[in-house]
Formats: sequence, structure tokens, C-alpha cells
Amino acid sequence: MDHRSYERQGKSQVSQSIYNPKDAAKVLNFLQANNIMDMAGLDEKFKSMIGEQREQQSHRKQDMER
Repeated sequence: MDHRSYERQGKSQVSQSIYNPKDAAKVLNFLQANNIMDMAGLDEKFKSMIGEQREQQSHRKQDMER
């Protein structure tokens, strides 16, 4: 067993995927595209994304009630 497979044991799928260069590139692209420089910026982005998602759900629910 090499050190990489040993390091991956017991870690979540999300943390494991960062070892994949394609996944790491996607994360980096997301951070750069959203000008995220720190955890506070990432937290703020997630909060806004969750807010947008809730708003869309609310609109869909209202449309279905009509």
C-alpha cells in the first residue's frame, strides 16, 4: 500500500476527491471565478447560493399552488 492510499483511508469522499487533479482543478476554478480568497469568502458564497436555492424553491411552490 503506497502512502497515498494509506492517507485516503477513513477520509470522506469529498476530501478524497481533492487528491484527483481534475477535481482539484474544478475547485480552484470555482474559487477563482468567485474571487474567493479565504474561508469567510467561501462561507459567504455558500450562504448566497443556499439563499438563491431557497428562493427558487419558494417560486416553484407558488407556481404549483396556482
